[in-house]
Amino acid sequence: MYRKFTAPLIFNGKDFLEPGLSLVTDETGTIIDITAEEVSDERYEGILMPGMVNCHCHTELSHLKDRIPKHTGLVGFVQQVMQQRFQPQEVKEAAINSAIHEMQQQGIVAVGDICNTSDTVSHKKKSSIAWRNFIEVTGMVESTAAQRMAEAEAVAGAFSEADMVPHAPYSVSPALFHLINEKNRRLISIHNQETPGEDEFLMKGQGDFLKLYEQLGISLYAFNASGKTSLQTWLPYFTHEQPVIAVHNTCTHDEDLQFASASAHAMFYCVCINANLYIEQKLPPIDAFIRNRCTVVLGTDSLASNSQLSILEEMRTVHRYFPHIPLASLLQWATLNGALALDLNHLGSFETGKKPGVLLLRGLENEKIAARTSVERLI
Repeated sequence: MYRKFTAPLIFNGKDFLEPGLSLVTDETGTIIDITAEEVSDERYEGILMPGMVNCHCHTELSHLKDRIPKHTGLVGFVQQVMQQRFQPQEVKEAAINSAIHEMQQQGIVAVGDICNTSDTVSHKKKSSIAWRNFIEVTGMVESTAAQRMAEAEAVAGAFSEADMVPHAPYSVSPALFHLINEKNRRLISIHNQETPGEDEFLMKGQGDFLKLYEQLGISLYAFNASGKTSLQTWLPYFTHEQPVIAVHNTCTHDEDLQFASASAHAMFYCVCINANLYIEQKLPPIDAFIRNRCTVVLGTDSLASNSQLSILEEMRTVHRYFPHIPLASLLQWATLNGALALDLNHLGSFETGKKPGVLLLRGLENEKIAARTSVERLI
């Protein structure tokens, strides 16, 4: 049994198709064809588009919703997360379940999820979302690198599939970077240049991160500033041409983007604009990404740093601050680019044999994601 969807516009993951076409799927949602419009039982007003991809989330932190004040700055935010993340297990379980349901309702079909625990495992098995699990490894003390890797591998063992990734350049020692590079030759995800203090710390060994480690009682006697920006410090640690999802990038500059583009890595720059505003009241350098022809994807970060887990809300905020971004570009960031970044090739576009989900986008204003824009999941 086939289903035929018709709407004034169809976005296939990359482009808007010419009017007068219908999207044909089987009953499971697998794309059969895009044909000339004939008689259709499912005719809608709006835009048909593939399901959306959230390239960066921390689902396990969902119990921290509304617990951390806005505009603390990154160092203050990290301290708050560390202080408050330990809550009763039943509270965590309920929050995770609610967060996953929210993402499904918002038309999200795939998530790149950062994991420090196995709290989300059972919930993911029951969801329709495709998950790419990134086990976050941290540790600034060189002598404990093997121990920190072993601890992360124990977490990874609870998942059917997972990749070891560094948390951030300011929280991973060179020895640990080398171990991650050897363990993960598939796909790297890393928090990058989220605050000006990150470059200050990596380049000069100065700034607020010194206070953070002092408060944590962690000695940095073996730390050596690189004299380079954060991105230019950490990217060379990865020697196997792994694709990289660099997340946040609020303080990334043209010279960093050019440095990365000259490398052998396929680079994806993940914009989590609502989290950037929540934590530091900063905007990501989207115009620099476009100017340098970067591949952009979208993420939500966590409910510790966001009011919702919705890629539609991320697009809405992007269009509020960057109204010149073409709608087709923004939708591609949310669909095909995200699927490519997470290496989930069965998602992201309306191509025969794929099963990307079918969404209906309504309520645009002047070809922009506006306050009244909504999304409905059709299949």
